[in-house]
Amino acid sequence: MTSLFILLLLSHALADFVFQTGRLYQWKVRSNWGILVHVLIFAATTVVVTFPLVFYSPFFLSWLILLTFAHFWIDKTKIVIKPSTIQVEIKYFIYDQIAHIASIMTVFLLPIHPPEGYQPNVMLGCIALFLGIYVAYAVSILLYYYDRALDPTLIRLDHQWKPMVYRLFIFGLLLTSWRPLIMVAMFVHGWRNVRRHVFDSRRFWLEYGLLFILWIIFEGLKRSLL
Repeated sequence: MTSLFILLLLSHALADFVFQTGRLYQWKVRSNWGILVHVLIFAATTVVVTFPLVFYSPFFLSWLILLTFAHFWIDKTKIVIKPSTIQVEIKYFIYDQIAHIASIMTVFLLPIHPPEGYQPNVMLGCIALFLGIYVAYAVSILLYYYDRALDPTLIRLDHQWKPMVYRLFIFGLLLTSWRPLIMVAMFVHGWRNVRRHVFDSRRFWLEYGLLFILWIIFEGLKRSLL
C-alpha cells in the first residue's frame, strides 16, 4: 500500500504542477470546463503512473473516481473563495495542497492489499521525483507570493528555469553524501546576490528553509519505506 500511496503522490505532483500550464490555470479560473480538463489530466496521469496496480481491485478504481471528483471540488472551492490579500492567497495554496494530499491518504482506508511489486530504490526515486517537482514549482509559487507582497505590480507568475534547476541541484546535494557542499553553494549564492545588490535575507532563508523542509519530508518517507 505504501508504494501505491507514493505513486499517487507523484501523479498528483505531475498533474498539479508539471502538466498544469499557465493557460490551463487561467482557464480553470474562468470556467468549470478548465477545472474538468485539469482533473481529467490528473485521472489519466494517475492511471498511467499506477499501472498495473490501478486495475488490481474494483475498490481502488471506484475510489479513484471519487478522488477525481474530490480533486474537482477542492480546486473549485479554492477558485470560488477569492482571497483578499496575498497572505490569504498563500494560506489557500497551502490548504489546497494539504487537502489534495489528505484525500490521497484515504487510500489506506481501502480494504485492499496490493502487492508491493516495486523495488525500494525505485520507490525512493519516485519520492525524490515527487519532492523535486515541489522544489521546482511549489517553491517558485511561494517565492512569487513573497515577491508580490513587496511589489504588488508583479502580477504574472513566471517559472524561471535557471532558479528551478539551481534549487533541484541543491536538493540533489541534500539527498547525497555531498551534503556539506551546500554551505559553499549557499555562501556563493548569497555573495553573488550581494554583489548584484539584490540580496534579500528573508527571501534567501525562506528559499533554503523550504528546501530543508522538503529534504526532511524525504527522509521521513524514506524511513517509512525502508
